[in-house]
Amino acid sequence: MLGVLAGVVLFGNQVLAGTLIPEPGKAPARIMLYVGDERLDPPKISPKQKWMFEWMVKGYAQLEPDTQIMAPRIRVFSQQHKVFDDPAPVLARMAMRLWEINYYRLRTDHANKYNGHVVDIYLCYGGKAGGEQLFGEDDEGGRPHPVNTVYIYDLNSFSSPVEMAREVAHEYGHATLTPIGGYQVPEYWANGYLGEKLYLRMLRDELAAKRYAPADVMGASLQALNHWVKLNVDPLVLAASARAPSTGLKGKGKAQMDAGLGLILYADTILPENLFARTLATQPTSWVADYPKTTLQVVAENSPVKLKIPALLARKAIWVPLGNGSISGADVLEKQDGWAKVLPKANTPVVLSGSTFME
Repeated sequence: MLGVLAGVVLFGNQVLAGTLIPEPGKAPARIMLYVGDERLDPPKISPKQKWMFEWMVKGYAQLEPDTQIMAPRIRVFSQQHKVFDDPAPVLARMAMRLWEINYYRLRTDHANKYNGHVVDIYLCYGGKAGGEQLFGEDDEGGRPHPVNTVYIYDLNSFSSPVEMAREVAHEYGHATLTPIGGYQVPEYWANGYLGEKLYLRMLRDELAAKRYAPADVMGASLQALNHWVKLNVDPLVLAASARAPSTGLKGKGKAQMDAGLGLILYADTILPENLFARTLATQPTSWVADYPKTTLQVVAENSPVKLKIPALLARKAIWVPLGNGSISGADVLEKQDGWAKVLPKANTPVVLSGSTFME
C-alpha cells in the first residue's frame, strides 16, 4: 500500500491533494505521489515514438525540511490504469526513493535544464523488452524544451520484482548519475550499470535497516535483494579491494567496465557517505581511469578520514587512498600511485591522516 497521509502540492497555480510516502518512525515524509484518477485530455504523446499515454502519476519532493510545499521531480505516464496492481504508482514510488538517495546521500538533484528538474518515465506495453533513457526534446504545451526521459518497454515481460527494480535503477542511473563511459561493450555509457548496482545495494541496506519497505523496491523482498547483491555487486567490490586501483581500468570491454564499476562501488563501501558523493561530483571526465586520482584528492581535502570496513572485507588485505599521509589501525604492505595495500587490525578503526594530494 501507499501512504495514507494527506499532503499539499503547489503545481503552477494549482493546489493538489497527494499521498505522502511514510518515513520510518515519526520522521516527516519527504516524498509524495499524486495518482491521477482521470484520463489525460489530451493524452501525453511520448517524444520518441509519438505513442499516446492517457494516465499519469506525479512524484513530488520536499526540498526544505520546514515547509509543506513539495516540488515535482518525477512523472510516470502509462497506457493503462488499474484499480488494483497498477504498476505506475509502484514504479513512481521507487523512482522517488531513488531521487531521495540522490538528494540526501549523493548530494545531487535532477538537472534543471531538463523540464525544470523533472524526469519523465513512460511505461509502454509495446516495444522490445527492456528500457531506454534519452535526453531529447518535447513540444508539450506547444513549447519545445529539453527533456530527460526513460522508457520501460513490454511491461508484461518482466518476470520478477527484482528484475523490474533493476531495470528502473539502470535507466535512472543513466538519467541522473555522473556519466562514466567510453566502452564498446556491453554499452558505451556505464552509469546505467552503476545505477543498478549502486542503487539496489543501497535499497537493500535500507530494507535491512527497516527504513524502507518492499513497496519501495517494486515489491522485491530483502532476501531477493540480498541474493542479487551477492551475485552482482559483492564480487566486483572484492576484486576492486584486492588490486591496485589503476589496474584493469584502461580499455573498452566488459572486463574494464566491471573493474571501473567495482572501484566506484568499493569507494562507496569504504568511504564516508559525504566523501563518496564528493568523488562523483568532482570526477573531471567520463573516463573511470581518472577515478583513483579523484578519490585521492577528495580524501586529501578531508583528512582525517575514518574508513568503513564491512564484514565483506573483514580480515582481508585491501587497497586504500592513502596519498602521502599516514594510517592508523592497519599495517601497510605496499604502495602504488598514491594508494596503499593495507591489512586492517582486528577491532581497530582504520583512519587516514595528514594526506595532501600530489599529481
